[in-house]
Formats: sequence, structure tokens, C-alpha cells
Amino acid sequence: MMKYRLKFRKTGNGKYVSHLDLLRCFIRAIARAKLPIKYSEGFNPHPSITFLLPLPIGVTSVCELVDMEFRENLPRELIMQKLNETLPPDLEILEVGLPTDKAKDLLCAKYEITLEHSANIDAAAIEEFLAREEILFMKRTKRGEKEANMAEYIVKFEFAVRTPNLAILNVLLSATSELTLKPNIVVAEVEKAMDVEFDGVLIERKEIIFR
Repeated sequence: MMKYRLKFRKTGNGKYVSHLDLLRCFIRAIARAKLPIKYSEGFNPHPSITFLLPLPIGVTSVCELVDMEFRENLPRELIMQKLNETLPPDLEILEVGLPTDKAKDLLCAKYEITLEHSANIDAAAIEEFLAREEILFMKRTKRGEKEANMAEYIVKFEFAVRTPNLAILNVLLSATSELTLKPNIVVAEVEKAMDVEFDGVLIERKEIIFR
């Protein structure tokens, strides 16, 4: 048995693929590639595939991570080649390595958020809002909604571009088991605070960081 960690990108129309559909897509690609994936035992065996930090719908990424366990050792180049031949074009394996960090050691994720608007984008007001010590919002949990402080989830942020109609914001968001926040929530709360609806919003995950 051998476990590998694959880094892949999810771009273009791939951002509309849900987490469950992404899992199905990889299962089909592995089957077509004839790779010897390991299956669990029991009445309902499932393939040994684990995504470390599922991506929200509508967000692209250049740094997604998935762990796979095969029944035998395989050349890393072969795994990447076979999967890239069978995956759809908006999904591409970038690297194949060995797991060096555990999922419980996830710390944060870096996102690039691009905001476009035909009217003026008040970057200074957005910066002031995100820098507050308390930004209350309703967070969805498995038990329902509860009030939370968004400031506790924002590790760091900075503007890469500021123009009247375009702003590019780099945001580092907590991704621990206790504190995890989707980047589209940040955008939604900014729109609510600024009383504006941006004409265009692009979000891409750039990096996943472990402890």
C-alpha cells in the first residue's frame, strides 16, 4: 500500500463542480486510467480518496490537495500522466508527492479576490471594514446558524491593486478545524457593509498552509 498527495488546479468551469461531483470525477478518472486505487473493507467499500480542504463552489484554485492510497507503489510521473489523460481540461494534476502534513495541521489558506464595479470601489472603506476587531455575521454550522466574529477568521489581508473600478485583495483566512471561513462570505459581508453589489467577483485559492 502506498499513499500519495496530489496537488491539482481547478479552473475555468471547474469552479462550478461541487465537492461531491469532484469526488465522482476523480473516481471515474482513476477507473479509466486503470490505477490500482485501494478500497475500504465492509459492505459499502469506497476508494481511498481524501480532499484536504474542499473548495467552495464558484472559487478556482491552483493549489488543491487530495490524498490517494493505491494497492501498490507507482511512479509519481505515471500517476500524474494517467490522471491528466482522463481528467476534464479544467482539472489538472500539477504535482504528485508523499503526505508530509496531516489534515489536522491545516492552518490557513490564501485567496486572491478580484472585485470589479462600474462605479467607484472605495478600497479605503473596505480596508477599514476588514481591519475592525469585531465584524459580526451569521455563520452556518451543522446545527444551524450562529453569530460569529469574522475578524477572528481573517489572519491577514492586503490590497495588491487599487483603482477606481478594480480592486485585487489578497486574504489569508483561517482553515483550522475550529475556525474555517469561505472567501465568498467575506465578499458578501463587504457588499453588505458597503451597500454595493460588485459587477464582477473572481476568487482563486493560491496556497494552503499547514502548521
